[in-house]
Amino acid sequence: SRVAYQKPLRIRPRVLARCITLTPGETYTIDDQNSTQTNLNKLGIFRYVNLGVTELDSLRGNDSLNVSVGAGFDYPLEAELEVDVSSKSNSFVGPGATLRVSHNNLFRGGEVLSVRLKGGYEWQTGNRKRGDNSSTMNSYEFGLSGTLDFKRLLGPRFMQNTRYPSSTSFQLGVDLMNRPKFFRLISFSGSATYNFQTSPYSFHSLTLLKLVYNHLLHTTPEFDQTMDENPAIALSFK
Repeated sequence: SRVAYQKPLRIRPRVLARCITLTPGETYTIDDQNSTQTNLNKLGIFRYVNLGVTELDSLRGNDSLNVSVGAGFDYPLEAELEVDVSSKSNSFVGPGATLRVSHNNLFRGGEVLSVRLKGGYEWQTGNRKRGDNSSTMNSYEFGLSGTLDFKRLLGPRFMQNTRYPSSTSFQLGVDLMNRPKFFRLISFSGSATYNFQTSPYSFHSLTLLKLVYNHLLHTTPEFDQTMDENPAIALSFK
């Protein structure tokens, strides 16, 4: 087999070898063709993936095929901005925005690093006492999170030799939340997850670790009284 590429090669050769299931000298099958195209596309680093099959001279009794795979790299950086407006039944209304920036080939193996920044601000439009313009009636929330996805199962070698696409995902995040006349809270979260297939129709997600830690920065007397009267709710904040 021969590989032609533009320098520098922005993917590790071992990653390419793992994606291509067509083996020289073996019988050509549609399953191997589809899995090769699927594996390369799921790396998320190519703009296109084309597979061509050429039959050799059959008059000489040769039953072999020439198979060529052509692919072009996509831009590694992506940015996405989402803006929305929410209106809730408790008369709070306000805008929100989410900015997501991703690097789709961080370590030249299709690894995806995503950083997401979100924020929202709400104010109460009703059920307010006349003449009360206090800013304590404003609600806001800000969050920053990062996700790192590997296009394989990180672990012992036997876990990496899977026929179907798989991935390992790590997530870290922090959120700051202010609820008027109740509390101000900061939350930290982290998780590690395996995503894999055992057949063309069976997909699995296994969360190895998920940790969420909430810390109350400030509470009001009204909130404290509510917690005293509702032990079950109070337990969720501990």
